[in-house]
Order: sequence, then C-alpha cells, then structure tokens
Amino acid sequence: MEHDLIELWPLLSISAPRLFPSPTRFRECYALPIEKHGDIADLPAKQEQVLEVELHPRHRKIYQAQLPA
Repeated sequence: MEHDLIELWPLLSISAPRLFPSPTRFRECYALPIEKHGDIADLPAKQEQVLEVELHPRHRKIYQAQLPA
C-alpha cells in the first residue's frame, strides 16, 4: 500500500467478499483508527479445518503413478 489502508479494501472485497461490506465502514472501523492512533488489536487465534477427500479411483491411479517409488 502506497498511501493508506483503504487501498486494502478492494483486495479484501475480492478475496473475502462480505467480510468488510463497504469501503466506508472499513475506513471508519479499521483504517482510520490504525492510521490516526496506531490502534490495532492482536490477531485472533489461528483456526484450521482439515478435510479429507476421497479421490475417484481414476484420479487415485494417476496420483499413485506420480508418487516416487
């Protein structure tokens, strides 16, 4: 970002739609407090979710053929 944190909003609107519904709200709630007061909280604890996906037999055969011996 070259000028201010509001430049981050378009990227977030694409990568995380509806996380920050409007640029005005993002600016008021996040960008201005950080830029003016250095007010920024720590990030929340990391959340992970592990999903196991069963490959179709045809895909498993291709996958297995690519594994090193």
